[in-house]
Amino acid sequence: ASGDVQGALGQAIVDGDLEFTVFGIKCGEATIGSTAYSQDVASGEFCRLSLQIKNTGDAEASLPTAPQKAVDTTGKEYELDIEATQFTQADLTNGDWHAQIPAGTTRTGDFAFDVEAGSTIKKVILHGAQGSAGIEISL
Repeated sequence: ASGDVQGALGQAIVDGDLEFTVFGIKCGEATIGSTAYSQDVASGEFCRLSLQIKNTGDAEASLPTAPQKAVDTTGKEYELDIEATQFTQADLTNGDWHAQIPAGTTRTGDFAFDVEAGSTIKKVILHGAQGSAGIEISL
């Protein structure tokens, strides 16, 4: 089941070899990115989840993108918007901040979710590996 381990803002929680610390969520952006070539437009509105990810394992981790979800107060789930998440970075020259995380390395950034306008996100479900139990963070 998704979100077997419960957590709170600012609390470091491990799933697989990845340790997640969620700092907060901010919604209401219509676009993410700075130029026409590196910009994504929301079909509703973007919510940015501010978080830190630490690889506690012995090998490089590839963060799975599909299982990362935001859930609103009605129970509707939204999957991670991969393109918008890429554009949350000011500098794209180093690739995706979250894609490959070397062992012992900590990365900080934003996950972007394209949600229905006016939605209130109540929790996120994050996974450190494909098929892992997952962690649930209440917002």
